[in-house]
Amino acid sequence: MAGLTSLKKDALTAEQARVAEIIYADRGNNFDGPNTILLRVPELAERCNKLGIYLRDGTSLPKPLSELTILITARLWNVQFEWFVHEILGEKAGLDSEVVKAIRENRRPHFDQEDQKIVYDYVVELQHRRKVPTDIHNRAVELLGEDGVVDLVAIAGYYTMVAITCNAFQPALPGNAEPPLKFGRK
Repeated sequence: MAGLTSLKKDALTAEQARVAEIIYADRGNNFDGPNTILLRVPELAERCNKLGIYLRDGTSLPKPLSELTILITARLWNVQFEWFVHEILGEKAGLDSEVVKAIRENRRPHFDQEDQKIVYDYVVELQHRRKVPTDIHNRAVELLGEDGVVDLVAIAGYYTMVAITCNAFQPALPGNAEPPLKFGRK
């Protein structure tokens, strides 16, 4: 990781070890990525983990829409680690592989489902323009409900925090895989 010393499981402080046990019980026993970065500040890591659990598994959005939001955010921020993990999860959740491929290639996907189209439009507008046009917002509320739109914005915000954390510290990809994203916009 860029700018950070390697964090080893057998050299954690007592508080880091306690929080690591919680995180890895919730997410599986992988000791890499943004969680390991945040673990340097155990209270932050623990609170982010709780929020992450809700945003991954507890929102009102169907899993494909959550994963779509995460992939859009990962691509807009060119986050190799997050893309690598969530490309697999997105396809497992039922996202069309052509939609995933288009996002990876910085192209606007063709959407067969209106809810996916509005999620794409909403997140791209929010990330690029820092606001959402009224017509897109109103359509999102119509399709997702007010709770769904709040969850959508929270997912995009949380994964933006994950994105800048990964971009700052460059965690290695699992298994030293090749970076899946090419940089730049088309």
